[in-house]
Amino acid sequence: MPLDFDRLPAGWAHQIRQASLAGLLHTLQDGMQLQIRTRVSAVKSAGKSSLRAGQRVSVHQPELREWWRHRADAAGLRMNDDLGWEASRENMICSSTGAAWAPAIVEGIAAVTSAEALSTAIIDGVGKARAYGFGLLSARPMA
Repeated sequence: MPLDFDRLPAGWAHQIRQASLAGLLHTLQDGMQLQIRTRVSAVKSAGKSSLRAGQRVSVHQPELREWWRHRADAAGLRMNDDLGWEASRENMICSSTGAAWAPAIVEGIAAVTSAEALSTAIIDGVGKARAYGFGLLSARPMA
């Protein structure tokens, strides 16, 4: 879907460049190795025995790696432990409206297990808070 730049205020953007994802999406194949990076809002529902039962709570190390591994599987990726990958927490982000996010950066090497699921994840994003810019998946084929 092309962007409509006519709706931007005059002088807001001096030079606009668009890039298509079509080339990447058409080259994705099961088994392909990719270098990936994403910034996600790492949250889960608190357990029934928690004081915050039913609420969303931050995911911390060491379960952050397993949290991402589950989301990567759903996105058609298998993280490559031999070539390395990491998931690291950033400081909590709070907005002026009281919303809070628990960001984490995930980067490393992954194998495509489902090109169709990965295409959807690249277009739609992964996890919660996508409307706030979290879960945008960057993927680059390995040379």
